[in-house]
Amino acid sequence: MKCTNHQTTNTNTNRKSDALTFGNNIVRLLNAIIGSSHAFFILYHYYTDYSIVSKWKDTNIAASFNTYFIIATSVFLYLMPFELYFSPIPTRDRILLSIHHILSIIAVNIAYDASGIVAVDVAIALTMELSNVFIIIRKIGKILNNKRMRSVGGIGVLITYPITRLVFGPYGVYFALTQAMEKYISNFYSAAGIFLCSSSLFYWIHIMQSLQHRR
Repeated sequence: MKCTNHQTTNTNTNRKSDALTFGNNIVRLLNAIIGSSHAFFILYHYYTDYSIVSKWKDTNIAASFNTYFIIATSVFLYLMPFELYFSPIPTRDRILLSIHHILSIIAVNIAYDASGIVAVDVAIALTMELSNVFIIIRKIGKILNNKRMRSVGGIGVLITYPITRLVFGPYGVYFALTQAMEKYISNFYSAAGIFLCSSSLFYWIHIMQSLQHRR
């Protein structure tokens, strides 16, 4: 009887943990979709009509981007306690995610109501959120035991991860170092970009090793 009660307790605990993880992944997914859609919209207009930089604060997308910064800050503040204390991930990942969230909070708050060129640099970094969309879809697929979601997420990660994180990421660092923006902003964005690129390369190697082990 005691064993049965213990198993029931563990089952209920696992269900609660899965439900919390599922809910957090939905929050992450919405944040990633909103962030990446803003990023590509801004970059499209930047490379087709450079005047968006000079008239940035008078555009509707600037107001929308500032709203997204508030949303992103709220999301990161919400996720940090969960990932520090409750998320079933290795300590190394907890630390890296916490550093990522802190840097992201600082970055978006610097960019809030900033110049057009700063917004463009943030948009370059936010292209990484596209790969997060597929990473999260794969995670949700695992929770729901949905093979199609896992396949779509996995294929999407293999396509978008190296492009957004290993190409756009270093380009974002270069952009921060070469464009006309305040020195402290340039230094912070380039340092944060180097951290993101390094951690992204680390996880990409991990993904490739995982794929090799499955063969």
